Amino acid sequence: MYDYVNVFSNSQHLNTKLYRIFDSQWQAEILHWFSSKDVPKEEKEELIQALISFDDKCGDFYYYLAYLFAAEALAYFPESSLGDKIVEQILKWGYAYFRQDKGDWKIVPQPLVEAAREVIPKTDKQRVVSAYIQLLHTTESRSVLRVAAKHLNKLDPGNKTAIAALVLSLQFSPNQDTSYQLICSLEEIGYGNEIAIICLIDLMQTTLNKDTCIHAIKALGKIGNGNAKAIVALVDFLQINQGDNICTYAVESLWKIDPDNTLVVTTLLAILENNQIINILWLAVDLLAKIAPDNQQAIAILLEKLALGAESTCTLWNVTECLTKMSSENHKAVAFLLEKLRNSETEESRYRFAACIVKIDGENVEAITALLEILENSQDEFRKQQAACRLVENNPDNTQAIAFLPPIIANRQIVWSRLRKAEKLAKTQEHRQQGISLLFELADFWSSEYDNDNYLPAITILKEIDNTQQLAIQALVKVIETTANVTHREDAIEKLTRLEPENNLVTQKMRDSITTIVQSIQNWESEDNEESQDLRLIKYYHHLFYRTCMPQNSINLRKIFQSNELKQIVVALKQYLEGKFREKEYERHDTAYSIVWRCAQSMTYSEFYLAWHTLAL
Repeated sequence: MYDYVNVFSNSQHLNTKLYRIFDSQWQAEILHWFSSKDVPKEEKEELIQALISFDDKCGDFYYYLAYLFAAEALAYFPESSLGDKIVEQILKWGYAYFRQDKGDWKIVPQPLVEAAREVIPKTDKQRVVSAYIQLLHTTESRSVLRVAAKHLNKLDPGNKTAIAALVLSLQFSPNQDTSYQLICSLEEIGYGNEIAIICLIDLMQTTLNKDTCIHAIKALGKIGNGNAKAIVALVDFLQINQGDNICTYAVESLWKIDPDNTLVVTTLLAILENNQIINILWLAVDLLAKIAPDNQQAIAILLEKLALGAESTCTLWNVTECLTKMSSENHKAVAFLLEKLRNSETEESRYRFAACIVKIDGENVEAITALLEILENSQDEFRKQQAACRLVENNPDNTQAIAFLPPIIANRQIVWSRLRKAEKLAKTQEHRQQGISLLFELADFWSSEYDNDNYLPAITILKEIDNTQQLAIQALVKVIETTANVTHREDAIEKLTRLEPENNLVTQKMRDSITTIVQSIQNWESEDNEESQDLRLIKYYHHLFYRTCMPQNSINLRKIFQSNELKQIVVALKQYLEGKFREKEYERHDTAYSIVWRCAQSMTYSEFYLAWHTLAL
């Protein structure tokens, strides 16, 4: 294994060395070597030193890769005397808030930033945690404290210093926006922590800002975890603030902390009974539907509100929605609405009651007939359109209703109704295949001039009903192959990249995008004429795809480019990495750097060295 040290010592033949240290197949064995007790410490130190001082003579790309690997090796060789220096450098590359000295203020290439952040969880954890704790004790910036505390918690969940720092900062934060951000951070990292819980209780009880109080209550519900003090505080809060809409948030948090607390349902019923404000009713009903579906007392209260507000379209519609949430079977509500429908003297009231009935009972013949009569006999075109929309929502295949709708409304209405229908079918065993087929149709329908968005929920539903994600992948592939819309195709490819990075369509797209970007870097256009704008738009799509998908994509470029092609890319882009481009055309420089960095990860050192020195041409 001592050969790994020697491989760095002979600088006369850099272009011919294999450098196993950059070969992923060998790196696991090297890391195992670092963990071996049979290898002298001096040899390990020698290799660590060789890694962090490697002069690659080709733009420092492999110097960075060697340094990053040295950081990873520290997890297997934490006693290294160079450990503090390496961790400090990795943190400075990864996060700007560690660059506190003027000498560290130089711009770090984004690919190096991302690579450093990836290696931080892999290096010596104790050193990284210590560095973060030191930063939290010394920084005077609340924003640095907040972000650093979150990152520290990811490395060391529940770290007491991180939580204490956020609590202290929250106690002395007069700014509402800052308080909100700190509460969110505390919510992320303070689960079950007594100090964090007490801090939120105190904030809930003392703040004069209602929004801040709501944020504290919601955060308490997420981190309270059965805490007795949190339960008592929320019970007291509910007793003091009866009738206020803030109670809906407090009762939800109490339910999360203490699900069996009898005050939860009692409070929600009181909110339903004593409030006429629709938004508060919605919040209460949403929670009741989760906690106590089919609660007869809640249904009775809503039925009473339905009777009292039957003459108000807004109340009628919203209370009906509330009833459908509380119970799938609302015979009393349907009976009440049918009586109102039969006694209605105006077309408007007949429409309102019939529309509410079909929302609860989609197969009610009397209500459907009433809506169809409006379609046939009404002199009001808007009312006919309303009736048609309700019928299509209820049954997307209702051709009689579709005929009354303008094309653009008809198509949107039909697609959304079919989407709801497909989701229901796909989630049943008996009609699953029929629902899936309909979702595939909907995923492809979005290329229509009438509707550009419906494929998104169709794909989402396919992902939900299939853990293997193969249905969503198949649907996306179909969309990519059939749509003519560039924007939609790009979006579909991006989503496919996340689901299946090595899909052939993705690799081909990656090849096309990188080729286009390289050409755009070489032929940079600054003119503002129409032709240049169109060209830049095309380049923009490729650039956006590359920037968005490449960091998530594990594809080695060698899988989509031949070795000689990668060399040509390095040769073509090397000149744009010079300082003059970074200063005057930073976007051109940064894009070139990003691609060359990926080439360095995908090529052997000798191949890259030859390309850098243009010896391959």
